[in-house]
Amino acid sequence: MKLFKRGLCLILALLMLVSLAACADKGGDGESNDSVSTSGDWEIDFSDKDYEGYEFTILRATIEENHGWSGIPIDLAVDEMSGDILGNAVYNRNQTLSELVNVSIKLEMVEMGAKLTNALSTSVMSGDGGYDLTVLHMRGFPTLINQGLVKDMNELELDTSYSWWDKEAEEALNIAGKQFAMISDVTYVDKLSTIGVFYNTTMAENLKIPNLYEMVDEGTWTFEKMKEFALIATNSGEEVYGISSQNDFSYYMMHAANIQTVSKDNNGELVYKLAYQRPVSMLQEVFTVMNEGYFFNRQLNDLDVDETVQMFGDQTLFLVRPLQTFYSLKNYYDNYGVLPMPKYDDVYEGYYSSVNNHAASLMAVPMTNNENERTADVLQAWGMTSEKIVIPEFYDRILSTRMVNDEDSVRMLDIIFENRIYDVGLIFMLGNVESIVLLSSKAQIERAPGTIASSISSMKSSVETGIKDFVDQIQGS
Repeated sequence: MKLFKRGLCLILALLMLVSLAACADKGGDGESNDSVSTSGDWEIDFSDKDYEGYEFTILRATIEENHGWSGIPIDLAVDEMSGDILGNAVYNRNQTLSELVNVSIKLEMVEMGAKLTNALSTSVMSGDGGYDLTVLHMRGFPTLINQGLVKDMNELELDTSYSWWDKEAEEALNIAGKQFAMISDVTYVDKLSTIGVFYNTTMAENLKIPNLYEMVDEGTWTFEKMKEFALIATNSGEEVYGISSQNDFSYYMMHAANIQTVSKDNNGELVYKLAYQRPVSMLQEVFTVMNEGYFFNRQLNDLDVDETVQMFGDQTLFLVRPLQTFYSLKNYYDNYGVLPMPKYDDVYEGYYSSVNNHAASLMAVPMTNNENERTADVLQAWGMTSEKIVIPEFYDRILSTRMVNDEDSVRMLDIIFENRIYDVGLIFMLGNVESIVLLSSKAQIERAPGTIASSISSMKSSVETGIKDFVDQIQGS
């Protein structure tokens, strides 16, 4: 499914001109005034809803801060209008939400991981119902389920057929018929967590690399070609790397091959998907590449995100990272384009992009929130207004205009968002399956080409037991 349809976003942006004031002088990120109207054409009529100024309180993880991401306004709420296009869209969206259903948004920001879990646990255990929603990164999500801190969102009776709901995420997060989390247009951290390939256009031109956009269009942008060009780049000078990424590159490429650790079969049952020849061969090749001299691993070299981005100017041909990297690159360079992850082989026609579960956000409802109708109305109205007010600004103005330097890269963004992979095994950490595809040490990565086949085989029983135990827990909850 195409997450962002450019035509739709452009149309929605034009529609919103009748209800939002035009952006003013574009100093910095550009400004919008605070004029808001609810007179637009909305898909759902909330005219009979009035929650009397209720303060809808959200416990949100400090995802951006914990990952060293900077310059990104918080997607759920900002305090006031400013010179930031996206922040102003978030502000206008929340003002419109307030007019539609008469609620205000209150955020409590907590460090992701144990601190968020403890804060939610304390609230749930006390029964105070202090939080209406929690927004956290995917990796912390299984703990909330295991501790019984979040409820089945099916109880809200949400109609998720509307376009602001992420259908692929809904399917992946639905286990044994229960929906403990959702993703919608309310958030954009999950969008920025999608993986792309940034490439150095100056270096590519100097090395006479073929037109990579045309290769994508022709279906010839492959892992083999990426390796070929990476070697050319590295051979062109000292301390030049063809590919720069991190330990996660292994599952980024696995997802680019449309392979998941665990996915659902035609009956909706969870199945371990690595114990076949194609995944084994693919991971052997990827780990071999990760040991080559043309591959730079920022984690093994103890560099943070910003330091890695600073290498891009004259040391990196391909930088494989979440799309959030736009915010870092723009501070240093303008000689970059963006591509989808390359194909591994010809088994699948399209290009597939990983959603980094270490950073991507999702929404869950605390167990003590018993106001199902109010919560459903807020989430539905919030998603609806986000699609019309925030997403056009996020996609058509921030990503496509401010961050991207050419029309071809804008087109590449459509391709990147078209097939996003939510890996059930990695999201729910089933049977420690992540330990197979995400290796943390240099020694493990060096051994991986020779050990991955046995690791996949030996872990089969553990992963399948993990799947069964998890499904049994969900069914019994």
